[in-house]
Amino acid sequence: MQSENMKYFQSINARDRVASDPYFKVKLIVGIIAFLYIVNLFQMGTASAVSAMAEYLIMIPVIFFSLTFHEFSHALMADFLGDPTPRKLGRLSMNPLKHIDWIGAIMLFVANFGWAKPVPVNPGNFRMPARAMMSVSAAGPISNLLLAVIGGGIIKLCITLQPQLSPFTIEMGLFLGKTILIMNLSLAFFNMIPIAPLDGSHIMNYFLPARIKMKLSFLNEMGSFLLIFLVMFGVVGIILKPLVTFGYRIILSLYGF
Repeated sequence: MQSENMKYFQSINARDRVASDPYFKVKLIVGIIAFLYIVNLFQMGTASAVSAMAEYLIMIPVIFFSLTFHEFSHALMADFLGDPTPRKLGRLSMNPLKHIDWIGAIMLFVANFGWAKPVPVNPGNFRMPARAMMSVSAAGPISNLLLAVIGGGIIKLCITLQPQLSPFTIEMGLFLGKTILIMNLSLAFFNMIPIAPLDGSHIMNYFLPARIKMKLSFLNEMGSFLLIFLVMFGVVGIILKPLVTFGYRIILSLYGF
């Protein structure tokens, strides 16, 4: 009985700690990433460790910003089209705490694809619900493609300024550009997979005939399980790799590479 009481109070204290510290989830994510980094340190020399530390310090804010900008874009589009739900729920914000899903953030760090908390939307507030839902869904991946283009611009800038900057600055600048480019291409293409609850499923539904949508409606219920299955068995990675490689080349070609 005493053991059960101790577990109960430990559970209460854990919930109180999360509630009293709004940065708890961010600290948890950073802590897990730091743990992965420390494990990695034991496998490399001092020079490599310093370089890896700088790279990790670049990756973490890129992850937070990319996921946040994706969800903010959903909220902004919904608000623009007449649905005040995201604004009322505080999701029309660039504050990562409003959007970050800690599992999705860690997945983006370790697997180059991830997710954040979905933005709640009420289709009843739209004048043309079907078209509006498609537009809201498309806003997220489009925002990541925009960030990917910016990442390509950073790469171009670093190469242009190479004679004026130190080798370390150039190395870190190129890493920043490549990280922004690859992570945001991964986010865009991952979310375009036409399986619920990803954005691609809502976009696809808008263009499908009604009778086909009815036949595929079961995917809305099974989508999450199917997606987990595809992730676990590496199918998502197989799908994303050629798409990201193609997008990477296309964006760099825009800058003359």
